[in-house]
Amino acid sequence: MTETATNTSDAPTAEASAGSDGGWKWLPGILAGIAIVIMGMATMLAAGIIDIQSVLNQPWNMTFILFEVPDDLPTVESYPVHVRLVSRDEPLEGDVTLQLLEQWTHWERFEDRPRLTDPELLIALDLPDATTESLLASGRLPEPGKPEVLAGSLARDNPFYIDDVQFHVVGRLADSVSGFLFAYLLPHGADFEELFICPDNAADGLLVVSGDALLEAGVLPEHPFETAASVTSPAETDLDDNDDDEGEPEAQERDTLILPPYMGGTLRAQPSVVRLTMLGLLLAAFGGAVAHYFLFRMLRDRGYRPIQAILDEIALRPGLFIGMHIFLYGLFFLAMYTSINNPLVTYRITQYIEAVFSEGGLGYIGAAYASGDVTMAAWTTFYNNYIEQTLGLTFLISLIPVPLGLVKNMLSFLLVGGAMAPLWVGAAQAYVLHCITMVLELQGYIVACFAITVWPLHLFRGAWTGRLAAATKSGLIMLGSAAILTAAMLGIAAVYEAFTLIRLL
Repeated sequence: MTETATNTSDAPTAEASAGSDGGWKWLPGILAGIAIVIMGMATMLAAGIIDIQSVLNQPWNMTFILFEVPDDLPTVESYPVHVRLVSRDEPLEGDVTLQLLEQWTHWERFEDRPRLTDPELLIALDLPDATTESLLASGRLPEPGKPEVLAGSLARDNPFYIDDVQFHVVGRLADSVSGFLFAYLLPHGADFEELFICPDNAADGLLVVSGDALLEAGVLPEHPFETAASVTSPAETDLDDNDDDEGEPEAQERDTLILPPYMGGTLRAQPSVVRLTMLGLLLAAFGGAVAHYFLFRMLRDRGYRPIQAILDEIALRPGLFIGMHIFLYGLFFLAMYTSINNPLVTYRITQYIEAVFSEGGLGYIGAAYASGDVTMAAWTTFYNNYIEQTLGLTFLISLIPVPLGLVKNMLSFLLVGGAMAPLWVGAAQAYVLHCITMVLELQGYIVACFAITVWPLHLFRGAWTGRLAAATKSGLIMLGSAAILTAAMLGIAAVYEAFTLIRLL
């Protein structure tokens, strides 16, 4: 009878397995993992140095296009600009992906659908040829009087229309030119002035060459990406609600020009920087996983009872625990690699996430960070990551017992991996510190996914051996200890993230 009871236990007891050395034998593994993380951080630091050098002293690397010009604008070199939304007769390759992304992201509590499929902007101004030539990366300069433009980093090469005039791309701007990431430059705007006089779908702005002066004067929000206001449609339109043609309002809404307060500050990083940064993130993730695994083994041997049950499971099922890392991190870096090869989709995902944190379902977190209050930012981060995402959408929905939370986390790893693709100038430097947040948070989610996967295995084994009640009890204890462990991990991550983003980054 004693032997049977012992064999039906899902994990060995701490007393039976604890080492006499208090778990210190696992310390070399922990230190090795930390060393690998440091290697990853050093790799990203090197990428960051190359990143800065690639745009330093480049013309127009700090250009901003203001659509809401502040009254206290300092004296700076500037040019008036005119803006139109381009149109095309047929969708381009990749538009279907953007449409699917727009439909998928619509659930995130926006009042209106995110406009992730809007085409490029045409920005017209009058520049000397010498200035335009300094911005050119390839191709040739547009000829005066001809409908020819230069494309920004993400703008497509395909022709487009403004009213009945077809424009052609004859050259591309350097990646270091700010403000034209997803736009075209028309350097001889006066020749097409009649295309920008319609007040309904045209707008005026001001291009400021030296954005440093705007930041120093405090008249431009310091923001790592283009503002997300441009990706949401207006809450109210002038469309006729009684229009009989159901497709016409959508078409008219798509033609509506919606502009953010400003554009600029987002530049594409060089391919070598992108690859080196991704390598650094891979090293940080691998080192973090190694360090956490051996730390969990040490904590188990030292007998920390509140988390003993989940630590026993990790020791009992190392193959499943390691496999969960390979699977979820595999999704994460696969999404990142895919995003690197699809920069426009990545840009739209970035805008979508910015919108979520500004006016979508996570706006309260964005407001907490904007306030500069580290405590409030840490709490809101912990509330979302732990209370909502882990307790609610991982543990609770998986009690059935079907690991539905695993599906949710698979989607989260895909989305976050895609969004973290280091495509933008400044990402490498930011990830030197932010990779620790990544390691702590993702590791916490992996532990939660491991626990909800083990939970049905407990019940199946209990039902198979005729000890379902005992297995249910031990399984619930295991889930409870996993909830405590993930709370500690995500709590530390939230404090670190709030402090580094507000005080250091």
